[in-house]
Amino acid sequence: MFAKKTVFVVGAGASAEYGLPVGDKLKANIIDAMPKPREGYEATALHNAMHLSQPNRVTQMMAAAQRIRQGLPLATSIDRFMDYHQGDTDLVELGKLAITTSIIRAEAASTLVTKNAAPIQFSKLDLNWLTQLFLQMQEGTRRTNPADIIKNVGFVCFNYDRVIEHFLFHAVQQFSDCSENEAKEVMKGLEIIHPYGRIGRLPWDQLDRQEPELPFGDQGTHPTRVVDISKGIKTFSEQVEDQDPAMLKAKAMVREAQKIVFLGFSYLDQNMIYLTPNSGLDVNTYLFGTVFGESATNQSLAKSAMVQLAQGISSSGFRTFTPSMHVTKAGEFMRDEGNSLRR
Repeated sequence: MFAKKTVFVVGAGASAEYGLPVGDKLKANIIDAMPKPREGYEATALHNAMHLSQPNRVTQMMAAAQRIRQGLPLATSIDRFMDYHQGDTDLVELGKLAITTSIIRAEAASTLVTKNAAPIQFSKLDLNWLTQLFLQMQEGTRRTNPADIIKNVGFVCFNYDRVIEHFLFHAVQQFSDCSENEAKEVMKGLEIIHPYGRIGRLPWDQLDRQEPELPFGDQGTHPTRVVDISKGIKTFSEQVEDQDPAMLKAKAMVREAQKIVFLGFSYLDQNMIYLTPNSGLDVNTYLFGTVFGESATNQSLAKSAMVQLAQGISSSGFRTFTPSMHVTKAGEFMRDEGNSLRR
């Protein structure tokens, strides 16, 4: 069990350890899924969902597909691209549909999916970040109160997938040898925010029954459900303009944390703005970040971005913060630093 309130800010690099696409790969997948001019429609999940979503605007949606094909390669992420084109409703709607179908396929191909609904083989995932994290989460807990496992741990996940929820539910169930219902009760206490939404809730997650349900790894999703799920995908502007409760909650989580850990994160301006609270963090807040594969310049920029976040929007900037930067993958960081992080 973690001794201090710890928030993990999770990016695509963390989910990549389970076979999910990082930002550039997701962009490529979305571009490839777009129909080309003068080519017919294929019977793909995206095309079926597009026809169902806008049956009377196929020509306009085809034009939006061309705009995505041409412009998305020049964007830092699909999130940034849709935010830039916020006024282009056809492009944004098609982008959300493409995200939904792409992540559905990616989850189904991930290392967390087993044949015939067999239990997850955690022994094959020992170097991944969630396994290394769970090793620390379970320390000091007892079977009499499994809810302690997730105590003092929260997540702000900038990914659309449900890797964290799926992993922890099954990890709690297998580690505790408990029923699905007991694991459900434990997971009710999980504090997790998806700033840009996610591709539906998992079947055991009953906290928001209004959110469409989608089992992890299910590719046989009807176009109607794809359309419904895509409505839960959000752009940055939609949240800022609407004062989205998820954004306010994420800022509060960051503000109240004693330790903040960035894993597989890109430190893009848009995402850092989303997280930054109005007032600065307590000067004793610990900051950690992974910068695997980044240049020295980008490592320095990431560190500066973390300092700016810690100082807050309205802070005078007099507080001094020294983030601990690690040129490792998320799993390696948790393996090397998890024991001290927990204390």
